[in-house]
Amino acid sequence: MSSSHLLFVSPCGKEQRPGMHEPADLYTGRLFELRRKAIKSLRTINRGPAFILSTRHGLIEPRGTKYAMYDAADRETSVERVQAQAAAQGMLDAQVIAVASIGDIAFLREVFGHDQVVDMCREVIPDVRAGGAAVKPLAMAKYIADNPGRCSTYIKKPSPT
Repeated sequence: MSSSHLLFVSPCGKEQRPGMHEPADLYTGRLFELRRKAIKSLRTINRGPAFILSTRHGLIEPRGTKYAMYDAADRETSVERVQAQAAAQGMLDAQVIAVASIGDIAFLREVFGHDQVVDMCREVIPDVRAGGAAVKPLAMAKYIADNPGRCSTYIKKPSPT
């Protein structure tokens, strides 16, 4: 990996607050909240920007622009759109640290390349099982949020520029 930077990504959520809100406040589901907490926790040890992967808007920053509620099942974004967004941010070659579903991981790997995306949920499955918890999205996100040091061992540190 020749990347010199990290990019943290969590997907949007189906459950949303009505009205116009910044993305961090728009999505309200428990899984979304735990994934965001996991990303925040990882970022206490590893430096890099965090984005939300929106099915409608692509890569969006958690704070700033406000968005209205929409049907998250309607995937309007494309690989090309997200590649363009990442390129505009200078992040197309970043190592992507994702706390996401299998489908979102597959999408991110199409955007950034298979070797650039770290599927944190898959990485922690043995640890979650060893702790006696069921291997479910909520348990994996909670484990990552509660164990950033252990989980950071799965991240290949970028080479300095």
